[in-house]
Amino acid sequence: MTEIRKIIREGYWIPALAAGVMVLLVIPLLLIAYNHQNKGRFAPEVHFNGSYVKSSSRVFYDFLDNIKASNGLLVLGTSETNITLNGNNYWALLNRDSTFSRNISVLAGAGRCSYVYFPAILNNPEHFEELEVLYYVNPTYWRKGLNHYRKDYYTRYVDPTLLPLLKPEGEKLGIYEQFMAQEASRFPNYHNIIDHHIDDFKSYYYHDLDRFFNDRKIIPGATKGSNRLESFYSEEQLLALRNKINPQFNATDDFMDQGHDFPVIDSTSDFQDNMLLAFIKICKQYNIRCTFYLGPFNEIYCRENNPAALAKHQATMVKIKTILENSGLPYIDGSGLSNVPGTFKDMQHISEYGAYLTALQIKEHYEKR
Repeated sequence: MTEIRKIIREGYWIPALAAGVMVLLVIPLLLIAYNHQNKGRFAPEVHFNGSYVKSSSRVFYDFLDNIKASNGLLVLGTSETNITLNGNNYWALLNRDSTFSRNISVLAGAGRCSYVYFPAILNNPEHFEELEVLYYVNPTYWRKGLNHYRKDYYTRYVDPTLLPLLKPEGEKLGIYEQFMAQEASRFPNYHNIIDHHIDDFKSYYYHDLDRFFNDRKIIPGATKGSNRLESFYSEEQLLALRNKINPQFNATDDFMDQGHDFPVIDSTSDFQDNMLLAFIKICKQYNIRCTFYLGPFNEIYCRENNPAALAKHQATMVKIKTILENSGLPYIDGSGLSNVPGTFKDMQHISEYGAYLTALQIKEHYEKR
């Protein structure tokens, strides 16, 4: 106790405290230099922590930079991309293909449509520039119940405190009122600025320092196997995958037992049209190298269960194709799978067989490029 009083009385604690503060400040600088020197050496995570995306964290932008530096591909999708399918969804198959040159990272989830990324892009567009993106367009989002702004989905994936800061750029692009303003008015600007800078500083300790000491994601220690996608399944195995699905309805028997009616198109709303057009505009504005994959709708189920809804679903597919064709950006037309038995597990989610056919289409597109 006497020694402690002496240290306090004579001021020895001041240089000790100053040295500690200097160490805390120097560590992030050293990690910045280390990250710059090793850019492209780290294999980006296949599945990235969604909380970093939601807050537009520095860690998220570091993740994007690693994708670019390592010639990776970021797949964006909704629930059809998020389901595991026994580890055999389309992006997982491509990640195991030794002849597919890109490592794939995935951001997906129910309702995770393109507008949830608008704030992150506007906040730091330079990290998205030249980023290779594959965006899965699921036509089921043009149906009633989904073809409008969904607060539950939006706030699941976006931190609304960021939105007021992005109003000028959002208004300049003509996307603020429809896709960002709904939540922005609830939060003052300064809260996000303070929290954001504090978290950026802390992230060097909880993310970069951990990666420095636990260097488990060095390229090429990624996910590539030793086989080509085309040889993953034998003919017998493909037949077994198709046989899991009731061919009359193109869905599993378990799903059919639940008695779901096929949904109808929401003809009163242009929300999804405008969102797709806005995302195309953003990709062009910030030079994002986006390829769109137009997924199928379960036309077989619709024809059997709700034939009165079929014509509007078909017209919607034509409309989406027209938007993509007029965009000037590359797109893969997967709509032909709409009528292939075995491709869906329910009325909106692709099956393992559907995922395999999807992966083949995507691979062919990138091989041609």
